[in-house]
Amino acid sequence: MMRVSVVIPTFQRPNRLVRCLRGISNQHQLPDEVIVVCRSTDFPSIRTVNDWRTDSVVCSRLLLVDKPGQIAALKTGLAAVTGEVVVFTDDDTVPASDWIERLLTYYDDPTIGGVGGRDVINGVHRQPIARRVGVLTWFGKLIGNHHLGCESVQEVDVLKGANASFRTQLVSFPNFFQGDGAEVHNEVYVCLRIRRMGYKLVYDPDIQVDHFPAPRFDVDQRDMVVPLAIRNATFNFIVTCFMFLPRSSLVSVLMYNILIGHKGGPGFLRFVLGLARKETDIISSYVPCQLGMWQAIHHYVRSRARDKWDSQRHKGDDSARLGPNLEDSKQLPEEVLAKIKHLNL
Repeated sequence: MMRVSVVIPTFQRPNRLVRCLRGISNQHQLPDEVIVVCRSTDFPSIRTVNDWRTDSVVCSRLLLVDKPGQIAALKTGLAAVTGEVVVFTDDDTVPASDWIERLLTYYDDPTIGGVGGRDVINGVHRQPIARRVGVLTWFGKLIGNHHLGCESVQEVDVLKGANASFRTQLVSFPNFFQGDGAEVHNEVYVCLRIRRMGYKLVYDPDIQVDHFPAPRFDVDQRDMVVPLAIRNATFNFIVTCFMFLPRSSLVSVLMYNILIGHKGGPGFLRFVLGLARKETDIISSYVPCQLGMWQAIHHYVRSRARDKWDSQRHKGDDSARLGPNLEDSKQLPEEVLAKIKHLNL
């Protein structure tokens, strides 16, 4: 049976964290290890983890980071993982008792690179209502709905970070994302990259965690319009789309986000409609969203030009072509390396 590791990044939520850890202790099938990553100055969380480790039978480790941001914590946790499957969840979730058991049933299929499920908001279980979950359309619209659930298992483009697992060898986090807290859309990057390697991602609505969304300790606040957070989220998402969607779709992605967009990232037409309806959230979001998009375009163009120059200078150097996110590439199987080289990621 595959070894499974659970990684939980946490920051200043000790009361919620202890509920999450108790949920993991109550699993029908215990994970082989639990890795909690805390900020080195977050003494309440450190104390909470140490108290839990004393009482729990689960093999666990506490890792400390000095750098802010979720990605730094996730990278630290991932580097310490020993299992073939890594499971990610947030510190404000409480996993169902069959969580690990259900996740692992899918990994007998070698074509599946990741499995995730539903995060039930505030533990209020309702009938599934979504038709599509975790879809990124060809023109760059992201359809989430992971929390709503659906009637049956679906193959998806994106899993939600609060309830997601992957084959450990396939996971890599971006090093260019903006923001110093949640660093929104990092799971979109992870998922699309695995999809581009040819693996499937599966969403099973019966794989559940209860999710009690907690306040964030950075500019990216829930249910609030914060211009810098909107600009960062737009930048992260657009660059990720440019990297992993087919080049034939890039013009459509631009046109959709410039002209239409969505509530959290309005384009021009959505902005005009917001003016007519006096929707202050839409009006306040428009400028930072567009700034983030044009910043993303600039970043992508410069990165492509730099990559082209580097590839010419290091022709024949496989390690240079693998890129900055694959420091551990020598540990990957040959078939995975071949796919990554083909993608030039």
